[in-house]
Amino acid sequence: NAATKTFTIGNDALAATKYLMNFNCSITSSANTTRVAVAYVINGSLVPYRFVISGKTAGDFMVGGRSRIKALNPGDTVQLRIACNNTCTLTQQDISFTWSQA
Repeated sequence: NAATKTFTIGNDALAATKYLMNFNCSITSSANTTRVAVAYVINGSLVPYRFVISGKTAGDFMVGGRSRIKALNPGDTVQLRIACNNTCTLTQQDISFTWSQA
């Protein structure tokens, strides 16, 4: 019930550069009463302030988003982790993950 995507800061990036990371999603579930948690993990450490989206009925659109500003260095890895409280099929209706220097 967990999925992970990993991004690595390129070797040509400036050290200690602040990035604005935006994550937005719309997800549906095949099960009733579903809760989905979304979190950033940087270099293996969970970043505080993960968020949870919920759906009461199968097929409900669960919508959420989060923005974070973090200083990252060349070679740092950023993971986006999604976990669910049910055994179900999650369908990504719309997901965007954007970065920009802050």
